[in-house]
Amino acid sequence: MENLNDYFLYNYDGNGLSGLFDAISDKMKEIHEGNRYVANLSSLSIMYDGSNFSFGSVEPSYNQQYDKRRNIVGLAKLMLGSYLSVANGFKDFSEVDDNWFIQNIDDICSNISDDDFEPDYFYAVFTEGSNEYYSDFLDRLRQNASIGGKANTNVYAKVLSNGAGRLYSGEDEEKEVETTVEKKTAHVMPIFYPLLIGLSLTAVMAMYLIFKYL
Repeated sequence: MENLNDYFLYNYDGNGLSGLFDAISDKMKEIHEGNRYVANLSSLSIMYDGSNFSFGSVEPSYNQQYDKRRNIVGLAKLMLGSYLSVANGFKDFSEVDDNWFIQNIDDICSNISDDDFEPDYFYAVFTEGSNEYYSDFLDRLRQNASIGGKANTNVYAKVLSNGAGRLYSGEDEEKEVETTVEKKTAHVMPIFYPLLIGLSLTAVMAMYLIFKYL
């Protein structure tokens, strides 16, 4: 078993930082649900056994709201510190003052890509006082994305089912256009022939009169 500091220094391959802290956050949630908290949260108190993460320094909580807030903020600092330092050799930012993160949150989050962390989470924790677990935050995003995907599919199906939607359905619309043209042609043909004959007779009479009186 090794601590998170050793994991980053020797075993981390540079990928999946968000997923790693998703798992750690979920473990922290389990501890809080047992009315306990992590007394000394740092990279040295987070342990890795090769497949799972766990916490040392776990103690009973006598002020759950306060202790939960401390742990949420502490883990958020550790997460951002890991992002800032891990590429050049991991450094533990868990002891850095909260105000430093608050003052620099715009600069930090502007450099976070979608493949690493979700910046909105850190804005919420440091500037809005959110105590949401990172794992819960990600679950909510996945759920919203799933609902949004189903909604978009339903809307798309509804559009294709109405008159305008058939413009995108190809074959049915082509058949409808062809039928309309045929119907219009059928109405025009009975009128066209008598008109043509009448015009022809008029032209013949006009020619006769011209030659007669010249």
